Amino acid sequence: MHKHVDMDVINGFIEDRLNAMLSRPAMWGTMFAVEMQVLLLLEMTVLHRLSIEEFRKSYCDFINEKAPDPRPVPLAFRVDDDINRLASILTEFRSILSAG
Repeated sequence: MHKHVDMDVINGFIEDRLNAMLSRPAMWGTMFAVEMQVLLLLEMTVLHRLSIEEFRKSYCDFINEKAPDPRPVPLAFRVDDDINRLASILTEFRSILSAG
Protein backbone atom coordinates (compact mmCIF):
# COMPACT_ATOMS: atom_id res chain seq x y z
CA MET A 1 0.00 0.00 0.00
CA HIS A 2 1.41 3.37 -1.05
CA LYS A 3 0.94 6.19 1.41
CA HIS A 4 1.09 9.80 0.20
CA VAL A 5 3.39 11.97 2.29
CA ASP A 6 2.78 15.70 2.39
CA MET A 7 5.76 17.76 1.17
CA ASP A 8 5.40 20.02 4.21
CA VAL A 9 6.11 16.97 6.39
CA ILE A 10 9.20 16.10 4.35
CA ASN A 11 10.45 19.69 4.31
CA GLY A 12 9.83 19.98 8.05
CA PHE A 13 11.80 16.79 8.66
CA ILE A 14 14.71 18.05 6.55
CA GLU A 15 14.79 21.42 8.32
CA ASP A 16 14.58 19.80 11.77
CA ARG A 17 17.35 17.35 10.93
CA LEU A 18 19.60 20.08 9.50
CA ASN A 19 19.04 22.20 12.61
CA ALA A 20 19.91 19.26 14.85
CA MET A 21 22.99 18.28 12.90
CA LEU A 22 24.38 21.77 12.60
CA SER A 23 23.75 22.69 16.22
CA ARG A 24 25.37 19.51 17.64
CA PRO A 25 27.46 18.04 14.83
CA ALA A 26 29.62 15.77 16.99
CA MET A 27 26.54 13.71 17.89
CA TRP A 28 26.04 12.74 14.23
CA GLY A 29 29.33 11.00 13.47
CA THR A 30 32.66 11.90 11.97
CA MET A 31 33.19 15.25 10.35
CA PHE A 32 33.09 13.62 6.92
CA ALA A 33 29.83 11.83 7.80
CA VAL A 34 28.27 15.07 9.02
CA GLU A 35 29.34 16.92 5.87
CA MET A 36 27.92 14.24 3.58
CA GLN A 37 24.63 13.98 5.48
CA VAL A 38 24.16 17.75 5.50
CA LEU A 39 24.94 17.96 1.79
CA LEU A 40 22.41 15.25 0.98
CA LEU A 41 19.70 17.05 2.94
CA LEU A 42 20.61 20.37 1.34
CA GLU A 43 20.46 18.81 -2.12
CA MET A 44 16.93 17.68 -1.36
CA THR A 45 15.93 21.23 -0.52
CA VAL A 46 17.11 22.69 -3.85
CA LEU A 47 16.22 19.96 -6.36
CA HIS A 48 13.31 22.04 -7.65
CA ARG A 49 15.60 24.91 -8.74
CA LEU A 50 19.16 23.60 -9.17
CA SER A 51 20.55 20.62 -10.98
CA ILE A 52 22.81 18.36 -8.97
CA GLU A 53 25.74 19.59 -11.05
CA GLU A 54 24.88 23.24 -10.28
CA PHE A 55 24.59 22.36 -6.59
CA ARG A 56 27.96 20.59 -6.55
CA LYS A 57 29.68 23.43 -8.42
CA SER A 58 28.27 26.03 -6.06
CA TYR A 59 29.39 23.96 -3.06
CA CYS A 60 32.90 23.39 -4.45
CA ASP A 61 33.27 27.09 -5.26
CA PHE A 62 32.03 27.99 -1.79
CA ILE A 63 34.38 25.68 0.13
CA ASN A 64 37.30 26.69 -2.06
CA GLU A 65 36.64 30.27 -0.98
CA LYS A 66 36.03 29.50 2.72
CA ALA A 67 38.68 26.83 3.25
CA PRO A 68 41.13 26.86 0.34
CA ASP A 69 43.13 23.71 -0.31
CA PRO A 70 45.07 22.84 -3.45
CA ARG A 71 43.83 19.25 -3.18
CA PRO A 72 40.30 18.35 -4.28
CA VAL A 73 39.20 17.18 -0.84
CA PRO A 74 35.95 17.53 1.12
CA LEU A 75 35.49 20.35 3.60
CA ALA A 76 35.89 17.90 6.49
CA PHE A 77 39.55 17.52 5.58
CA ARG A 78 40.14 21.28 5.24
CA VAL A 79 39.15 22.51 8.70
CA ASP A 80 41.86 20.96 10.92
CA ASP A 81 39.59 18.66 12.95
CA ASP A 82 37.44 21.62 14.02
CA ILE A 83 33.89 20.28 13.88
CA ASN A 84 32.46 23.62 14.97
CA ARG A 85 34.16 25.36 12.05
CA LEU A 86 32.77 22.68 9.74
CA ALA A 87 29.26 23.29 11.10
CA SER A 88 29.68 27.05 10.80
CA ILE A 89 30.74 26.85 7.14
CA LEU A 90 27.94 24.41 6.32
CA THR A 91 25.45 26.69 8.07
CA GLU A 92 26.65 29.61 5.97
CA PHE A 93 26.25 27.55 2.79
CA ARG A 94 22.75 26.57 3.89
CA SER A 95 21.89 30.25 4.37
CA ILE A 96 23.15 31.11 0.90
CA LEU A 97 21.03 28.33 -0.61
CA SER A 98 17.98 29.48 1.34
CA ALA A 99 18.42 33.05 0.12
CA GLY A 100 18.89 32.01 -3.50
